[in-house]
Amino acid sequence: MINHIQPILTAFLIFLIVAFVVTTPWTIYQYRKHGYFSFWRNLILFSFVFYLLTAFFLVSLPLPVNRENFIPGQSEIYSQLKPFRFISDITKESEVDWLRITTYKELRHSPAFFQFFFNLVMLLPLGVYYKYYKKNSARLWKAACLGFLVSLFFEVSQITALFGYYQVPYRLFDVDDLFANTLGAVIGYLLAPLFLFFLPSRKELVQKDQPYHSGDVTSYGIQIVEALLTMYAAGITANVFAGVFGVTSELYIDIIKIGGFFLYSVIVPIVCRGYTISSWVLRIRFDVIKGPRIKVYIKRFSFIYIPVVINILFNPLTDIMSDNVYIIVSQVIAEFIILIVWIAVYANVLWRWLRKKNRPYFNNIEGLRVVRSKG
Repeated sequence: MINHIQPILTAFLIFLIVAFVVTTPWTIYQYRKHGYFSFWRNLILFSFVFYLLTAFFLVSLPLPVNRENFIPGQSEIYSQLKPFRFISDITKESEVDWLRITTYKELRHSPAFFQFFFNLVMLLPLGVYYKYYKKNSARLWKAACLGFLVSLFFEVSQITALFGYYQVPYRLFDVDDLFANTLGAVIGYLLAPLFLFFLPSRKELVQKDQPYHSGDVTSYGIQIVEALLTMYAAGITANVFAGVFGVTSELYIDIIKIGGFFLYSVIVPIVCRGYTISSWVLRIRFDVIKGPRIKVYIKRFSFIYIPVVINILFNPLTDIMSDNVYIIVSQVIAEFIILIVWIAVYANVLWRWLRKKNRPYFNNIEGLRVVRSKG
């Protein structure tokens, strides 16, 4: 069981990194194309990526400690090319009589049976995903071919010692695995309707993919994304500036970040007719319909960055290493204030989202509209 849990946990951790890297550009692309972010479309896509990573790690992990993994005297048999050998292996290990169903309970004593079963189950989801994405054009023989090719990729990675990375193969190339994996994909294809019944069809998702119109109010979530992207841009700018000019003080770097965010969220939209860099990428625009633009943008800047500024102000205090009781108490109070401020921010963002408000608190400013544009 541990041998199966480790690859799954590894796949999950790597998936989190992959999802983080992929989510932002995918969100931007989807919003630019359709004007909304589809929860179901992305959930299905991310689950498919997670599944593929898990399947690959199941056949690849654990890895040898060293690339030079050849040990003198070890077996040099790296392949099993006899078809259906698993049947004789199961019979030897469990003494099952295939003509007597009552003896099938003995299968629980056969490691070969569980190996075949897990290989079958491993590519069963592949048949389901294939049926979902291909729908009416899906064919049983195509599902079988897909399962065989994916299984062959796994087996080749094993016989080539992870495509030549290691000195010798550390897993056995087994033709029975090809059969079990292919059969699993076919069974998944046949059982797909039982699983797809609970998911929105691709046709239903496509019907929602209608072009948006310039001037429409933007979604709540994409306004959050715009603010986060602008903050990321300010952070990257500050780090590059600090690296070029040799700034090492955390306080100075934080001040540069504030200046960068002020530049991107106040100066840039004034000069660029309501566009920040990230809003241009997302095809949204800030439209000031009442009051001086600079006043509105500074107010928005303040609403977004006040919690960050509070963090920066308290950092010198919270970073002090001291046994002085007064300093410790002051640090606890400072950390408590920071915690309360951020809880209030997240709670307000979540509350407005649950109440189906059109704008997060930092865009809920009189005279400010956030609308879609043609880029």
